[in-house]
Amino acid sequence: MTKPREKTREELQAEIENGKKKIQQLENREKVLRQKLSIVNNSTHFDISKSTLALCRVLSAAQGFFRF
Repeated sequence: MTKPREKTREELQAEIENGKKKIQQLENREKVLRQKLSIVNNSTHFDISKSTLALCRVLSAAQGFFRF
């Protein structure tokens, strides 16, 4: 097997910036979902299982992003 080439400083910085953008997107999405969940919690027709499942899916997706 051949050794992969080393990445340049610019490539590594670009990867870091892309990672930061992804994190910000996920945090923004989580904020929106928490707001929606809060609205649902305040309604009279609240279904906890669906809301919990939706939040679990988002958090699960976020964990998948951070696996290397």
